[in-house]
Amino acid sequence: MAHPRDRGFRSWLSRGPLLILIAVVLCGDFFPKPALARVIVEEKIEWHEVAGNTGNALRAAIRRNMGDDRLAFTDGQMSLLYRLRNEGGHCRLHDVRIQLTITYNYPKWTDQSGASTALRTRWQRMQTALTQHEAGHADLFLEQAHQLDMMLQTIRRPCALIDAEARQLPSLLAEEYQYRQEAYDVQANVNEDMRIYELY
Repeated sequence: MAHPRDRGFRSWLSRGPLLILIAVVLCGDFFPKPALARVIVEEKIEWHEVAGNTGNALRAAIRRNMGDDRLAFTDGQMSLLYRLRNEGGHCRLHDVRIQLTITYNYPKWTDQSGASTALRTRWQRMQTALTQHEAGHADLFLEQAHQLDMMLQTIRRPCALIDAEARQLPSLLAEEYQYRQEAYDVQANVNEDMRIYELY
């Protein structure tokens, strides 16, 4: 996920079919024995190294590594495991496991020895702000995993249909939360003081 920058909003109208499908799953037949999914979270940190003794040099190095204007990003990968239980011609999900891997990627300044105290202070201020911002992206990924859990617990379908529906839900929900991740970045441009990301 990106450092705050304008990306714009996509039209809600174009997302009608997706929202309707999610609503149908959430409001589907209630079944008194939920899937009892377990969300397992693993967090990782990766670094991309940068070098330089000026703010301009550091920003240029970050841009080369990232390929765009982002300073850092957070990625969330979800996998789903479950078994099917047949109960009178209809099936529900059993032994559900949702594995969420959150990976943070930050710049790492490899040699600060020739840099001014002011630049080192600005770098530390930027790193603190990046950590706080990317934590917001991680929270959205965690919310997405628990939302998937809730949606899976509502499913009770003919056994021939439930497996395909369960496997489709993660990608549909990921599309919806991608919009929310982008909206988070856009809103950050309003709420955050962008000067904390300046190195000049």
